[in-house]
Amino acid sequence: MSYHTPKYDFTEWFENEVRIYEPTLRAFLKRHEKEAADIDDIMQETYRRIIEVKKRKPIHSPRGLLIAIARNVSRDRVREKYANNTFSVVELDELPVHDDESQVIDVLTQVEDVSVLTSAVASLPDRCREVLMLKIYNSLPHKDIARQMGISVNTVETQLARALKKCRKYFKNKGYKLEV
Repeated sequence: MSYHTPKYDFTEWFENEVRIYEPTLRAFLKRHEKEAADIDDIMQETYRRIIEVKKRKPIHSPRGLLIAIARNVSRDRVREKYANNTFSVVELDELPVHDDESQVIDVLTQVEDVSVLTSAVASLPDRCREVLMLKIYNSLPHKDIARQMGISVNTVETQLARALKKCRKYFKNKGYKLEV
């Protein structure tokens, strides 16, 4: 004898327990994302993931979970964007240089072989690479990087220094003599 358990209808739960936090979620994402299209995509993925969680277990704090999921989705998107990103030295030269990042850019722009440059950045640990890419491509101050990644400003500075050190070592091992 087989028993059939009816499928749970998530529509009512979603409307009553999740959708009510849409303005809160949107406001959170507006503080952390630059592109409006990114916000909509992140919200959609956040909603998909919270429904997946609800299928497995009860959710006691949908608001808190929504923010946590949105933060993770945002981080995942940054990681995906930069994980296999290729870029040219010319792009690096055109970036606005701030005093605290000038060393990083000086080191990276001395390497003319784009494949070596790309490999050096790709070889960094995930967090180092993410901090470096947010700093260089988005020209974000340390405080904003820290907020976006959910880490301290001190950790951002440490990761940026570690990325610079590892890139220098990588370039040195490839035979580049850097002047910085």
